[in-house]
Amino acid sequence: MEGKIHIYSDESNHDKSITNKENNINIDNEGLSREYVRSFLMINTSCLDDAENKLNNLEKRYFSCQEDEPKGKVLFQLTKKIGLKNLSEDATKFLLDLLDFIEEFEIQIFLVVFNKFEYIINDSIEVDIDRFSKKYIPIDDDREIRYSFSKYFKNHYNERLRKVFFSRKDSQTDYKIKKAIYEMNSSLKQHKLKRNEWLVGENLYSLIDSGIVKFNTKATYKWDYTFESNAIIDIVEKVYKNKKIISFDKGTKVSTVFKELLVSKNITSIEVTEDLDSKVDIFIRLSDYFATFFGKLSRSYSNSFKLTDFETGTKNYGTVESIPQSWFELNETQFYLAKRIGELINNGSIFLLHGILADTPIGLKNYFQFISDFKEFSDYQAVDILTLSQLNNQRLSETWYTSYSEQGIIFSPDDATYGALSENFGKS
Repeated sequence: MEGKIHIYSDESNHDKSITNKENNINIDNEGLSREYVRSFLMINTSCLDDAENKLNNLEKRYFSCQEDEPKGKVLFQLTKKIGLKNLSEDATKFLLDLLDFIEEFEIQIFLVVFNKFEYIINDSIEVDIDRFSKKYIPIDDDREIRYSFSKYFKNHYNERLRKVFFSRKDSQTDYKIKKAIYEMNSSLKQHKLKRNEWLVGENLYSLIDSGIVKFNTKATYKWDYTFESNAIIDIVEKVYKNKKIISFDKGTKVSTVFKELLVSKNITSIEVTEDLDSKVDIFIRLSDYFATFFGKLSRSYSNSFKLTDFETGTKNYGTVESIPQSWFELNETQFYLAKRIGELINNGSIFLLHGILADTPIGLKNYFQFISDFKEFSDYQAVDILTLSQLNNQRLSETWYTSYSEQGIIFSPDDATYGALSENFGKS
């Protein structure tokens, strides 16, 4: 993208703090999400006027009868674990028109999808890399350790672990976390399919026991906006050499954090405007549409892989490696929406950025690219739902493995929790 660019940013699935109240972690309450999503929409300033006129006309066509500002959270009703299946016809068509608009004006969309359990671990864990390297195998960073703790915590946390992670650190904190892991592993040990996950728990326990890993737990984990800010700063500095302007949504502290990072990195090529209100600025509103759509879809996808059914409280210890068949029960309009997103991912118009624990964004990317491989809806219909699900999940296993390997993380699709800390732990 040549010339001066303007970046517009909004978020979805945001919790100012991750807390433990009323016997539950708030991100696992109904309607909330384990994934935070922030969209960054990049457009050349030379076409802002034409793009604004076209977008205004598009909104008038769909929302002429509405008095209030159109909001993504109202438009895109994506619930439960069924993906696009319950997205309304009007919302689907509106999104298709937005994607055409994105392509026409050569807009690029960067979507940061960040797992909140990884955020908790990152904000509390302390790893002695030198000590680990001397005792086991040499490592340059602690990403595999953080991945394993994050995924084990996300899939198996019990009441004891929940309580200790949401209390201020004291002399007994690490002991209490070890005790919680012991309890969780006692449950896993009873299930043969969970042998590798049990091994992960054993090895996480040993890392704490040996003092290689310690935790600085907190009563609450306040969102600090640094991950998403650093991610987009790195991209725009590498890719866009000209002057950049960025505008954030009103109501958060992200612009303050962003400006502080620019100063600390001695970056002067990015100008930060005053925060903008989506009621007034149509491009912030456009960013909200995409943040909300992908935020709700991420929640639906993530819910499909939860081991615990939060309605019954029971845990499913069967191998978790596939999304429900309902994700493939698409009508024609929904099919072309999924196909179009996959095509825009393939041609570099839509990017999904993520942290270490990235099952959801990697899985969503795989899903859209899988759908985009079908030329027409008739070709898609010619394959039965069960076969579509099986083909996608086969590809998903391969995609997960490849993507995690690129991050230096060992991944097995046969286990819900797997990392460097399983049967290869401690071996050179």
